[in-house]
Amino acid sequence: MAVEGDEGPEERTFIVLPVGAGTELTGPGGDGFLSVITPASPVGRALYGRRAGDSVDVTIAGETREWTLVEVG
Repeated sequence: MAVEGDEGPEERTFIVLPVGAGTELTGPGGDGFLSVITPASPVGRALYGRRAGDSVDVTIAGETREWTLVEVG
């Protein structure tokens, strides 16, 4: 899943897995930013069942952010 933040272009890519939450990876060639999340995490719960174009509010460490899903694959 790729999301775009409400504070300008801030693309994040999430990989939903049953384990490994908090792991941060780089994309092929060292570019990009990938985060592993679980379905039970706040981000995983907010994104569950959503489709590209949907907007979600996600609260992380007390800060609420609005993200728009760019791609779900």
